[in-house]
Amino acid sequence: MPQVYDSLLSMARGSLIHLVGIFGCLTFPTSTQAVRLITGDEYAPWVDTALPGGGIATEMVREVFELIGSETVSIESKPWARALYETQQGQHDATFPYVPTLERKQNFLYSAPLFSVRNALFSGAKAPAFRDVVSLKGKTLCRPQGYSIDLVETMLKQVSFEVVRPVGIGNCFRMLVRDRVDVVMTSESVGLLEIRSSPELAAASIKLDIVPEIADELTLHLLAPKSDSDSAALIEKFNEGLTRYEASGLRQKLFDRRLSELPVR
Repeated sequence: MPQVYDSLLSMARGSLIHLVGIFGCLTFPTSTQAVRLITGDEYAPWVDTALPGGGIATEMVREVFELIGSETVSIESKPWARALYETQQGQHDATFPYVPTLERKQNFLYSAPLFSVRNALFSGAKAPAFRDVVSLKGKTLCRPQGYSIDLVETMLKQVSFEVVRPVGIGNCFRMLVRDRVDVVMTSESVGLLEIRSSPELAAASIKLDIVPEIADELTLHLLAPKSDSDSAALIEKFNEGLTRYEASGLRQKLFDRRLSELPVR
């Protein structure tokens, strides 16, 4: 199993948006407006209530809003599907971090990318290696509720397998070590950290397979509902703040600090 810190830090640095020549010309009006945000949980190191600051993405989003002058930034945590639904219904100004899907694009405006991940397949020690989508035939795949399902639906057009959707990635991995599912599909970074953070999972010799067909880099974003007339302005200001945050080096400092604190066994 690769070292978690080196793997995550490499992905973090690789996902930086290179911004040249625009930092000096941006202006950032002060705003005292309260911002109501919501996110999920158990998506370490990016979002997790057990981590300092609620995870790297939570800290980053809070700091960007503070940078553009938001006086109060409240961030709730609920199951991923619930967070998305409540934001669409106007109960929150925005939610994060989510990958783009066709359905979400119909209902939400997207910020510039916060970070990127790539999907991987995790399976038990005795399971055969998963080299392609066809090798999933007849298997049971676990994908938590609230995680994007577009790619899984595309895979199902190629081969037949069962999909189980519990609440939380932790439940997926517990089902894996109890032989209730054959494979867990999640981002490489999230899966590695989930394993390293649990003595039970770390002792289970869980394997990681990178399947080229599903390993494209995915960007994750802040989403604001199209039904809210203020969402376009919110996304515009957030993107300006994110540009300033990255150009100042604050983003990389946050990544370096928090990734160095992750458990490595």
